[in-house]
Amino acid sequence: MTAKSLTHAFVSGVADGTDATLVRPSNWNADHVFWLGYRPVTTASDTIAHADHFTLITYNSVSAVAVTLPAPTGGNMPLGWKTTLRNISSGAVTITGGGGSTINIAGVANASYVINQGDTLDIYSIGTTAYYGVVVKAPAAAGVTISATAPASPSVGSLWWDSNGGQLYLWYDDGTSQQWVVVINAAVLGAITTVNVQKFIASGTYTPIANMKYCTIECVGGGGGGAGVAGSSGAYPAAGGGGSGGYSRRTVSAATIGASQTVTIGTAGGGGAAGSNNGSAGGATSVGTLCIANGGGGGAAFSTTAAGGAGGVIAGAVGDVTAAGSPGQGGSVPSSFATGGNGGSSFFGGGGLGGANSGGAATAGGAASNYGSGGGGANSNNSTATAAGGAGSAGFVIITEYI
Repeated sequence: MTAKSLTHAFVSGVADGTDATLVRPSNWNADHVFWLGYRPVTTASDTIAHADHFTLITYNSVSAVAVTLPAPTGGNMPLGWKTTLRNISSGAVTITGGGGSTINIAGVANASYVINQGDTLDIYSIGTTAYYGVVVKAPAAAGVTISATAPASPSVGSLWWDSNGGQLYLWYDDGTSQQWVVVINAAVLGAITTVNVQKFIASGTYTPIANMKYCTIECVGGGGGGAGVAGSSGAYPAAGGGGSGGYSRRTVSAATIGASQTVTIGTAGGGGAAGSNNGSAGGATSVGTLCIANGGGGGAAFSTTAAGGAGGVIAGAVGDVTAAGSPGQGGSVPSSFATGGNGGSSFFGGGGLGGANSGGAATAGGAASNYGSGGGGANSNNSTATAAGGAGSAGFVIITEYI
């Protein structure tokens, strides 16, 4: 590019004075030299020159472009020198100051600076090793790019939704660098706003509520039944109470649950029939194979001993927390007064009471009154009457959902 000239329309005919420090008519009449030009660049590299004063340089490359800006020393780019750079394609343009020079933009001295597609950078020399720059950013493209990987050549203000990570990003220029920054964090999107509870007292299917993130499953096994007694004159038999079901708890994600899970409620252990009959064990409660709580054991009928049923055992239980159930009490036989053993109380309480009377009668064990508890054992005091054990109670499932 060559220098251009500009001459005033009015030409003075007055002779110059002797004082050369003043603007004289000949200075007014002389051509005024200025630079004005346009230089397109399509290559992968470029070096800006003194001759680019007052020139618009455009970069049109889909690949990255490396631009060298020599230091404004030794007559290069003197005070007042100015050029304009514009990126009109998708390849990022990196301008690097040569000879240790910097490009000061918004008060920050940059050894190099990147202009993206649509950006314009005006560069001014102040006659030292530093340039000043003014950036005009391209307006953000409309819409949001949705993809698993970041867009290759974003403009400042571009938005990208990471379809794998579930995050929204903004292409941001902080004056010294450009990068993707998080606009909406996944952790914020994952914040819990609603809690819902599903309860099961009968076997069925658990289907998660829409948009559930995770849930906590709690299972209580079925309670065992208390044993019955066979009375006999002059005898004082007392039967054992049933054990309560165990308790298990587990927290799992929506992905682990899937579309649904089968819920099995542990059956209540039946009380031993009237006569010397053991109580039945309670059944295991489960949600698929994810969370399992075992049932309590049945109480023992009176013979030489009348032990209470064992609480639901930990062995085979599944959960982040697994707890054994409470054992039923054994039948109590003092010298002349028998009392049936109480049923073990579950996590929710409610074990059935053992049978008791003041003599000459048989009393059935009490049924359990809350989820997973054991039934009470029967008793007989100096009576030929028989009595049944109390029934245990069925298990229970609570699922707390977090949306």
